Amino acid sequence: MIMRVHRRWPIVFLMAVLCELTACLKWPAEDNSAHPDKVLFERAMFEVESNRFDVAHLILQTLINTYPDSEYASEAAVVLGDPRIAKCSESCNSSPNCHPSTVATPPTEPKIKELQMRLKTSQLLFCASLLTCLPAFGQRVALFGGYQLTHLDGGPTFNGWNASLTGSLVPFFGITADFSGAYKSGARLHTYTFGPEVRAHVGGLRPFAHALIGGGTSYQPFVVAVGSGALSIGSTNGLVMFYGGGLDVKTTRFASIRLGQFDWMVTRFNGFTDKNSFRYSAGLVLHF
Repeated sequence: MIMRVHRRWPIVFLMAVLCELTACLKWPAEDNSAHPDKVLFERAMFEVESNRFDVAHLILQTLINTYPDSEYASEAAVVLGDPRIAKCSESCNSSPNCHPSTVATPPTEPKIKELQMRLKTSQLLFCASLLTCLPAFGQRVALFGGYQLTHLDGGPTFNGWNASLTGSLVPFFGITADFSGAYKSGARLHTYTFGPEVRAHVGGLRPFAHALIGGGTSYQPFVVAVGSGALSIGSTNGLVMFYGGGLDVKTTRFASIRLGQFDWMVTRFNGFTDKNSFRYSAGLVLHF
């Protein structure tokens, strides 16, 4: 009995580290206050890559009106000549409240701290529940960490990290908690999803499939205000789902290499649903 408890201490330690990383890690915000014209231009290019030409038009117009002497103003004028954006300009001119006049500030510091505290509390509660269920998993726990590449529906490609913890109830079935972060041009997307996973053992190969559902937080570095309304907000929470699987190759008794994990990603933020996003992950898996 004492030996069994001692063998579980590495699992407890690794789970505690995972909880600390997911609940306590703070991502530093970029200080773009000295170059707001550059931030606006980069955000407009981000929206063009995402095929949101109406949003790009509003941001570029804001850049030209607010910073007419900026080096990015001339570049913005060139981009506005794109036929896809020009169509938005024609339709926009018919509306008296179309042109953005100001650039609003991101959410206030107290609000950001409140959201961070809520997220940290929920993650700590989940990690505590995992620790209470640890004896049921015994030594059938897999800890994954590695790189991820996320391609959004009709938009740009993000790079980041992916980590997950899977506890097997039986040899072929378990429960997975998945956490990830993806980043590009000051924007970032953090996800936390949970769900069932099935797997098989074929020699040294371990194919698996899962269905995960949970939430996510999307952050944009600024807000563009249009009239009395806001075009976008700095931080938004929404629904995230992953459906997919992958292949692990056993290298030692306690480790495997995840050659690839492929997930179809469905998100819903601000009332809009994207159904054709994709995530690829690869890295190291430790078994206990």
